[in-house]
Amino acid sequence: MSGTYNKIKGTAQKAVGAGKEEVGKAIDDPELQSKGILEQAQGAASKAFGNAKEAISDGIDKAKDALEDLKESAQEKFEDIKDSVEKKTK
Repeated sequence: MSGTYNKIKGTAQKAVGAGKEEVGKAIDDPELQSKGILEQAQGAASKAFGNAKEAISDGIDKAKDALEDLKESAQEKFEDIKDSVEKKTK
């Protein structure tokens, strides 16, 4: 599951939970009100998890890019040194 899925799911859970809480207040049903509050907390946790997943994924992508840049730079340096050695040995 992607981070976006978790964020959308969390937002939806929070909205449903808020609705349950308000209905519970309106009809004086503490159990429904409590369920709404709990569902909002679960939604917030799901949304936070989605944010974390996206942040980790972004970090991994940046690390991969940095390693690829380093590899290319090392390859270029190697080729430069190789060319220099070949010119000196001719």
